[in-house]
Amino acid sequence: MKKPVICYNCKKSGHVASECPDSKQTESKIAAINAKENIVDLDEEEREKLTELDALTGRPLPNDILLYAVLVCRPYSALQSYKYHVKITPGPLKKGKGVKMAMDAFIHLSDVLPREKELMKAVAESDMVACMWKCEGEHSGTGEAKAEPEEQQEESRSEER
Repeated sequence: MKKPVICYNCKKSGHVASECPDSKQTESKIAAINAKENIVDLDEEEREKLTELDALTGRPLPNDILLYAVLVCRPYSALQSYKYHVKITPGPLKKGKGVKMAMDAFIHLSDVLPREKELMKAVAESDMVACMWKCEGEHSGTGEAKAEPEEQQEESRSEER
C-alpha cells in the first residue's frame, strides 16, 4: 500500500508542493507587493551570475541585517560610494594611532547605527594596521617605488658629497 502524498507547503495530502494551490496564492501576493514597491525579480540566468560578493554593500540601509565589517583598501576616489571612508596620507603619525583616529571618527558620526559601531569595534586593530600598511604600499598615489632602507639612503647621500 502506497503512502498518501503530503504537501510540504500546506501539509495537506493529495498534492505535492510544486502543485500547491496555497503557494500560488502566496506567489501572487508577493508579486503584487514587488510590483507596488518597484522590485524586479531576477531571471534564472541573472541569479546564476550572482555570488556572495554581490550581497556586500558599502552603504548599508537601516533595515539591513549586518553580519560583518569588511576592511577595504582602495584609492580614495574608488571609495566615495562607501558610507565610511578615510583618506590615508603619508606623514609622521604612527599607523596604529592613525587607525584609532579613523575609528574614533567613524564611531562618533551622528548617523552611525549601534550594530555598525559594534561591528567596527570587533575588527582587530592589528587587522586594520595590516590593511593600512598594505594599502600604503599599493596605492601610494604617485606610483613611486618604496623608500630605500635607511643605510642605503645614507650611502647614497655620502656618495653625492
